Order: sequence, then structure tokens, then C-alpha cells
Amino acid sequence: MCCCGKCNQVANIMNTSSLAGKVIRAPSLKRGKNGEASLGEKVKLERVLGLTVSSNAALDCDPDTELVVYPAGCTVVLFNPIKNRQSHLLNSSRKTITCLALSPDGHYLVTGECGHLPLVRVWDLHEEGSPGVQVAELPSHKYGINCVIKEAVPLMGRSAILGEQRNNYFCDVACGHGKTGDSTYAITKSGLLCEFNNRRLLDKWVELRTTSANCIALGENFIFIGCAEGIVRCFTPSTLQFVTTLPRTHYLGVDVAQGLSIRYCVYI
Repeated sequence: MCCCGKCNQVANIMNTSSLAGKVIRAPSLKRGKNGEASLGEKVKLERVLGLTVSSNAALDCDPDTELVVYPAGCTVVLFNPIKNRQSHLLNSSRKTITCLALSPDGHYLVTGECGHLPLVRVWDLHEEGSPGVQVAELPSHKYGINCVIKEAVPLMGRSAILGEQRNNYFCDVACGHGKTGDSTYAITKSGLLCEFNNRRLLDKWVELRTTSANCIALGENFIFIGCAEGIVRCFTPSTLQFVTTLPRTHYLGVDVAQGLSIRYCVYI
């Protein structure tokens, strides 16, 4: 019997090779030959802890049913605060959901995702026997989708011509109403309000004079932009003319009833 180190090394290699065929593998998730349901069909997602909301474009609420919708990775969580119950929509591509929006009637949900060649997906939330079913998908995106718009029905869109503003980060968007129904308005993170006409051209833009812009709300007569430090700017949709800056809200914990001067209410 040889006790040299070289022979022991060869023996160890042979023992390792003989055990390679005895490795225990995880059971397959595919349907078995006897017709048994796969493990994926047996497991049901009950509750998701946490969320991946990175901006206001990734959170929405139905004012009629009070349903709150938000992403958690590649899953969309539909939370009913009245029943304290969750239901879920799983993105089949496993790409992270970056933004979403409910239609005004709460019937449809639109989601955007990140990754290579992302898609805008449209879900029907009123499908019987299911929390939601994907009914459409909109391709032709090359990069991550940052925002989607609330509309009653999904519409096929085209890329905008950004011109000299092409290097900006657009963080929110809204469609015009009434006389400005052919226009689309968008804001950049650096603080620009831009208007695109019906030919997809960047028609005009205006500086918001803030360190950053976060959200936009649009009516027939006014555009409201939520900016840094609690600032809200107001503009006219047709000309992008500045109208006013709304009074800042008071800090949390401040009793406004104790104010001794009007400047406590109108300070900007």
C-alpha cells in the first residue's frame, strides 16, 4: 500500500469523479409524465412585502374603488385597503416594472418596464376569475420606460423629435385638453416644461427656475408643475406663459392657526 502524496491525490480525484453521478438534483418544475401539476401551479402568491416605487409615475390609485396599484420588481401589486387584501399581476418577461397608470374608469392598467427592448403592456382588470389579463403590448422602445399616461383606451404612439433637448431626462408627461388637445406636455428632471405638437416636434419649452421638476398635472386652463422644495409653478397651456407660484404648504407639525401674520400663509 502506497502512502505517498501523489497516489493519495489521484485517489481523491477518482473518488470525486465517481460521486459526480450521484449529485441530487432539484425536482423538475415541468409537468410530470403522470399529468401532475407543476410546482408553479401549486404555489400561490399571497402577499408581497415591500415595493420598488422610484417616482410618482410608479404609483396610482382608483378614486372610485380606492384600489392602490404599485410595482414590486416584476410584479404589480393591486392592494385593496378596505379588505386589506392583495392581488398580483406577474410580468411574463420578468423585467422590472418602472411605471404604471390606471385608466380613468379603472378598467385598464398600463405598465412600463426597463431592460433591453422594453414593452408597454395593457391589462384588463375586470376579467372574470382573474385579477387581470394582458390584452395588448406596445413595442418599438429601445430603452427603459419612465412614464405612461392615463387614457381610457390604449393608443399606438410614435417617438418624439426632441431636437436640442434630446439629452434631457424626461420624468413625467401629460396630454392636452380642449383647445390644446393635439399637444403633449412633458417635464425634464433638470427643470424644463416642453410642449410637443401633433407632428411630434418639440414646439416650445420654458425654464421652471428650480433645481428639479417632479410631476405635472394638466387641465384646460392651467398646467401645474410640482418642483423641488415644495414649489408648485402654474402656466397657461396654449403659450406656456408663467401665471403664478402657489403658496408653499406648511411644514409637518406646524399649527397654522398660531400664525399672527398673513405672511405665514402666503410666504413663497
